[in-house]
Amino acid sequence: MGIQSLLHRVAGRTSLLIGSASSASLAFILVVGLVALGLRFGFSDRWLAGVSAALSVVTFLLVFLLQYRENRDTAAIQLKLNELLRAVEGAREHEFADLEHMAEQEQEDLSREHRRHRARLSESSPSLASLDPRA
Repeated sequence: MGIQSLLHRVAGRTSLLIGSASSASLAFILVVGLVALGLRFGFSDRWLAGVSAALSVVTFLLVFLLQYRENRDTAAIQLKLNELLRAVEGAREHEFADLEHMAEQEQEDLSREHRRHRARLSESSPSLASLDPRA
C-alpha cells in the first residue's frame, strides 16, 4: 500500500469521525477533563505547556487531513458538474466547464450576466422575483 493510498484512507476516516456527534461529545469530555486536571495541578506552567503542545499538534494534523479531504471532495464535485455540462444539449460547456480555473474577473463577468438575465426574467414574470435570495 502506497503512502498516497494510506493518506487517502486516513483522511477519509478522520473527516467522517471528526464530523460525528460522538466526536463532539468526546471533545466536550476532553475539555472538561483537561480543566479538571488543570485544577488538580493548579494550572502549572508545565501542565499548560503540555496541554498546549498536544493540542497544537492535533490541530496541525487535523487541518491538513481535513483540507486534503475537502480538496478531493471539491475536485470530485467539479468533475461531476463538468460531466453534466458536457452531457446536456445546449449547455454552454465551453464557458462553464472548469470555471473554478478562470480568473476572478471572468467569474464576475459571468455572475453579472446571470444577474442581468434574472432581472430580465423577473421583469417579464414577477413570480420569479420571489426566487431571488437577495430579496
